[in-house]
Amino acid sequence: MRTATCSGGIGILLLAASLSAENLIWNSGFELGCGNWEGNTIMEGVTQPRERCTSMKVTSGNVARGKYALHIPPQPGRIDTLISSHSFTVKENSDYNFSFDAMTDQPGMSVSVAVTSVQRKLVRDEAGNILPPAKQLRAAPELKNVARKSLRLSGHWTRYSISFRTDAVTKSCTVRFHFPKQKEGGSAWLDNIQVAPGKETPVYSAKAPLEAVVETSDYLYEKPEKIPGVLHLVSHDSDRKGTIELTLYDTFFGKKRKTLSIPYQLKQGEPKAIPFCFAGPIPYGGYCIYTSLQPRTTEPEFIRNYAEEPETLAFRRLRRSDESFQSAAFFVAVPTPHRHTAEGFRAGTTSSLSPDGTSTEKIVHRKSFRLGDCDEYSRLIRLAGGNTHRAWDHTFAPWSRVEPERGKFDWSIPDRQLQVAEAAGVDLICVLGGSFGKERGHIPFWARQRDRMDPEGVLALPGSYAAKAKPGYRFFQPQLEDWRNYVAAVAARYRGRIRFYEILNEPNLTMTAPMYLPYLESAAEEIRRVDPEAVILGLCSTSDFGGNLEDFVGQCLKLGAARSLDCITIHPYCTLDNSVPRTQMKMRRDVLANLRKVGVKAGLWNGENYYVLPSSLPWTEHAGRVRPEDIARHILVDLGEGCVGSTPTSITTLSSCRIQATLADAGAGMNVRLFPDERYAAHAATMYFVTGAQPKLTTELIGRGLAYTFLNRGRLYTAVWNSIQPGEFKLEVPARAGVYDMMGNAVAPEGGVLTLDARPWYLEWPEAETVETVQAWFASKPVSGVNPVQIGRVLLGREKEKSFLFVPVLNLTAKPLPELSLRAESGRFAEMVRGSLRDIPAMGHGIAVLPVRLKGGGKMPFPVRFVANGSPAYTVETEVPPAELISIGRRKQSFAVTRNTIGKPASAADLSAQLTIFPVRDGVLLLELAVQDDLRGKATQESWDTDSVELYLDRDIWFGDPKLYAGGTRKLVFLRGSGNHSSGGVECRMRENRGGYVAEFRIPVNGAELLGLDLAVNDSDGEHRKSQLVWSGNQESYRDRSRFRLLRFADFEKK
Repeated sequence: MRTATCSGGIGILLLAASLSAENLIWNSGFELGCGNWEGNTIMEGVTQPRERCTSMKVTSGNVARGKYALHIPPQPGRIDTLISSHSFTVKENSDYNFSFDAMTDQPGMSVSVAVTSVQRKLVRDEAGNILPPAKQLRAAPELKNVARKSLRLSGHWTRYSISFRTDAVTKSCTVRFHFPKQKEGGSAWLDNIQVAPGKETPVYSAKAPLEAVVETSDYLYEKPEKIPGVLHLVSHDSDRKGTIELTLYDTFFGKKRKTLSIPYQLKQGEPKAIPFCFAGPIPYGGYCIYTSLQPRTTEPEFIRNYAEEPETLAFRRLRRSDESFQSAAFFVAVPTPHRHTAEGFRAGTTSSLSPDGTSTEKIVHRKSFRLGDCDEYSRLIRLAGGNTHRAWDHTFAPWSRVEPERGKFDWSIPDRQLQVAEAAGVDLICVLGGSFGKERGHIPFWARQRDRMDPEGVLALPGSYAAKAKPGYRFFQPQLEDWRNYVAAVAARYRGRIRFYEILNEPNLTMTAPMYLPYLESAAEEIRRVDPEAVILGLCSTSDFGGNLEDFVGQCLKLGAARSLDCITIHPYCTLDNSVPRTQMKMRRDVLANLRKVGVKAGLWNGENYYVLPSSLPWTEHAGRVRPEDIARHILVDLGEGCVGSTPTSITTLSSCRIQATLADAGAGMNVRLFPDERYAAHAATMYFVTGAQPKLTTELIGRGLAYTFLNRGRLYTAVWNSIQPGEFKLEVPARAGVYDMMGNAVAPEGGVLTLDARPWYLEWPEAETVETVQAWFASKPVSGVNPVQIGRVLLGREKEKSFLFVPVLNLTAKPLPELSLRAESGRFAEMVRGSLRDIPAMGHGIAVLPVRLKGGGKMPFPVRFVANGSPAYTVETEVPPAELISIGRRKQSFAVTRNTIGKPASAADLSAQLTIFPVRDGVLLLELAVQDDLRGKATQESWDTDSVELYLDRDIWFGDPKLYAGGTRKLVFLRGSGNHSSGGVECRMRENRGGYVAEFRIPVNGAELLGLDLAVNDSDGEHRKSQLVWSGNQESYRDRSRFRLLRFADFEKK
């Protein structure tokens, strides 16, 4: 056997000595089949372009050593084949050697080999220390090749070797083999993959003397009664006899469901396959089956603790020391979907109906077939449980593919795609026209040449996302005649088979409402003429990429868009039920209220929101941080708040890579196969309850929990959870109600009591139950705290020489608390702090104001331990941030706004500001801000990016996160020169003066005792903001309320 080494160059060497070394790759010789290896081949076809074919298999006919090798067979029309290993842990700043045996029957076949890592590029201080999670909000996953080499394979078995050195941050890697398109077909074989410490190439050895791989019969089970599988075993060093234990582990609830003991008897080097079966029924959810050779050691809390191993952030992540996934099998179990009806709530997934995401004129799409072939994709859509599927962004019947020549149509691709939807049993939403963008090839070439404005397209609107992110981005405005003909042809071809049509995708990112409306109106006319039963969706306004969702909707409606619509679609990105400053619930209520106010009867449909994340998180961490309960709650909010449809979630968001658990967001850019995970199971369970439902009752609970009651299949159901208020709450369930967990499993709560957290529960009421009886049950206050009281957001108010602890106490019992004593302990206190509260109402709260004397020195904030001597006693320790108190009396007070957070003003005339606070009159607080700003900036899409004032108000200071905005925290932006207007209940009057402008604010305080306040002044002398002054906080005040000043309207010493 020959050996080729690659370290800067490639040479042919014979091994001079036998070097023994460890191997970081499990099943490296393929003796256990393809376990822990992923392979994808992208094909070029006709009716199914780029179909995924089997890209690898093990063979015993041609091996370098052992019984088996990996065979990459010849496939005519193959474009790409990518083979990837499981991830493995490496040491920083260390040398390694990557070696393997390979051959081909077409000498000279090219292959690119690489050692690759995907980790979050963490933010560090000057000393190189990783900053805490709060400072990592912009840390993005980074794909990098630690080592890479292009080779030409020999016609006989040859060992190739690459030496590499890790850097100071690389901790996990994977090895990859990329076989590009070959001029002539040919086979390749791989064997004996090894990654070992050191620079030298060692003699091959397996990772462990005894290796095992678990294989189940499927990765997606519908109402399973059993889980059959095969345990593959091989002993490399000797004959063996013993027992291996298999554990069926629920990865969402963190429970061991079942175990099996598998006896074995092995001969050295002889692989053996032993069948096994976990008898059922198996509860719905996400699972792995791991072996006692590689037991799972990651505790459930680690997966959600982003402070530990933050560079590995991904959904299906494990500790780097946990190698159980290398031999484990993963699967999900879901209920059988209900038979769908045309009535009630429409819900489902959104994504391309071609598994490769075909939407362009390009030949190759690098993310192809990460979810299987078309038949498998149809099964994934069906078992996801929805009754509707949205074909993402012009991927169904794309104009450039369907009508490549004017008047000549090719329906081969959409015909096949529609078969996928029909086999899945879902109604299709066909998005017509995409975004009319040039880069995605939405418009056929001939139609571009006839464009209404410019054959090369017109530039995206100044200040829009497209213009900012992609300078020079162009979109088209095709002739209405051409557009009508295309739309009419699609509608005629699929009359009665496609129920929903959506007109363009996220047009607010590129065009104005007047530009959009002619295409909406003409498309609606053609569809209604050809297929009167079709439902027309439109506007499709998004808040993603900085888009202003509601402004675009309002502008379109003013132009009469409602006449052409049956439903208004929105893409409400980056907002969840616990998001701030506005929750998903508040957003839906606002939009629907505004529609009713202007007399619009069209329904509201949440068309897309892949990430379903709070707005405080960056887009780079979507895949890692989206949890199963986020998926469920998002859809439940749509139903409960009155949307007629909800198709927010992509199939890819419900899937993850199963073999790269120590990398960050391994699916991004890795082109590896994705498989349904716990999020898929949660989606399927949610669909089981909500498809076809009718909302009946919304109930807000103590602790800011939420319950939606809806009618479905002849009986009432209630979905209930608590995700906003920290802490756990108890719900006493009546004996007449059935209870289901978030995965759809029937449960019997211990003592008839459920613990409410962010994971929804479902209550199934008897058929005789009415909305009135459910409402009466909620009125009986069945919710209480796990503890009798809860300490909220404690603040240390400081004014001159005096300090006060403000301690909010929530009574979580169903009875009033006549008296509660409090004790506060801290090393920063000069003496013990005591106080009491009286007459705290049931399920209500009171504020204890405790005078305190502080010792000198020490950091802020500092920890304080509180003891509430109720029944029973309650003890909690919390960080207490300081806040400057400003008493609002009978005289006005003036303050210079001097904190320079962005840029540096050239002079006081360039930017300076003075704030004056006037006494409260008739329940209204008056502020006057005098700004010196000698040059006016130009208008921009983002209000903070030009001359403006950002006003930060906190009316909800007592509860929620110490830093993040709460439900009553607001950021209001007022543009210079905007005149008189109001926002968020605050009236503003802007007027110009010599050298600047004055902003007057009238803020209702409504008898409040305290109000959090801050403001920022933005200055732009041209295209963009160049500097900023802040009164109290810092550059993060738009999302961090911990530095707001407190205006106090009551004398707490007298109280």
